Amino acid sequence: MRHVAADLFDPASVRDALRAHPGITHVFYAAYQDRPGWSELVEPNVTMLRTVLDADLPELQHVSLMQGYKVYGAHLGPFSTPAKESDPPHMPPEFNVDQQQLVEERAAAAGWTWSAIRPSVVAGFGLGNPMNLGVVLAVYASISKELGVPLRFPGRPGAYDALLELTDAGLLAEATVWAATDPRCANEAFNIANGDVFRWNRMWPVVADAFGLELAPALPMSLQDVMADKEPVWDAMVARHGLAPDPVLGRVLVGVRRLRPLLGLRHVRRHLEVAPVRLPPLRRHRGHAARSLRRPAQAADHPRVACARTIRGGVGWASVRARRR
Repeated sequence: MRHVAADLFDPASVRDALRAHPGITHVFYAAYQDRPGWSELVEPNVTMLRTVLDADLPELQHVSLMQGYKVYGAHLGPFSTPAKESDPPHMPPEFNVDQQQLVEERAAAAGWTWSAIRPSVVAGFGLGNPMNLGVVLAVYASISKELGVPLRFPGRPGAYDALLELTDAGLLAEATVWAATDPRCANEAFNIANGDVFRWNRMWPVVADAFGLELAPALPMSLQDVMADKEPVWDAMVARHGLAPDPVLGRVLVGVRRLRPLLGLRHVRRHLEVAPVRLPPLRRHRGHAARSLRRPAQAADHPRVACARTIRGGVGWASVRARRR
């Protein structure tokens, strides 16, 4: 996998970056730029996507758009569950909806297909990616241990006892590739989830035990406030334990501050990743049947993939690069 630097706000930058990589057939789009308000998210995120779609990609066959449960209003409060891809939209603004409308229009005009992937909260291994619940919890628990305080659930009242679900990053990668390569999946949206549920009141003691921490009653707190001064604590831990300094992971504290929406850093750069990738066909899946996915024989062709994503924060899903070992 090769990283190719490009500014997704600059059409010339994207054209120059892709000029040396002809033959791209599949675009996995997961770039994201954060803004303070919901309405402010629309313009930059639609603009970046439009810049990619405006690039010269004569052999383009499919665009995969990474979304999430914000499509159903998860960021606004409780929403109807289990969510269905056919559920009606909520009151705008919602940049995910605007992005999908743009993709649908371009696909209809150009003749390529699209898919929209909607995971729940994602957890998995992704070095340097603060958009990862596992990493965020690990940093929060490690700092609690460093400061000698018990582990407290910081969420809102009711969240500790509510049913939740996750999406494994590996499963997300498989489902993303499947939706982009199986002709039966063309021009559809797909919810991707592990298929099991849990409650924090059962999971939080497990997290505390894993880090050797005492468990204390839940205490709602603003992590944006209490984590604002913790970067020196993290830096000291890195030095004492001989950890490799990582400018992205060090700034995951910003992601911890915003644990509830699980949004990380403001973006410093935007990257395109271009690589020849073997994309295997995966059998059909919808919604919570995600665990039924299996790895069949590899596909014979090797389409070239361009993955637009962000680094140093935001939705930089490492797994949607569909990389096969």
